[in-house]
Formats: sequence, structure tokens, C-alpha cells
Amino acid sequence: MLEYIRIKKASALLLFEQNLTMSEISYHVGYNNERRLYDAFQKRLNCTPGDFRNTYAVIVL
Repeated sequence: MLEYIRIKKASALLLFEQNLTMSEISYHVGYNNERRLYDAFQKRLNCTPGDFRNTYAVIVL
């Protein structure tokens, strides 16, 4: 459940806050390092945070 909330928040930050780095997003959602964010995205969404941003930011903007 907590991982779902973190991924949801990270997804919103990835799409709407283009100026934030992956490290900053990781910190904002409660991961102590960037690798944990990558692992969570790979596990749940089968893509990296960067791939998610590149794919869906075009749709949102």
C-alpha cells in the first residue's frame, strides 16, 4: 500500500514537475536513494521512471 502511494506521487511529480531530478523525486516520495525508486517502478510498472516521464509527459503536456 505504501509503495503504491509513493509510485502514485512520484508519477505525478515526474509528469508535472519536469525540473525535478530523479534524486529529488525519490526524496520527496520517501525513498532514501534513487535506486529504490527505480526498483519500485520496475517492479510495479515494468519501466524506469525516466521511461515513464518520456512516454507520458507528452500526453499530459
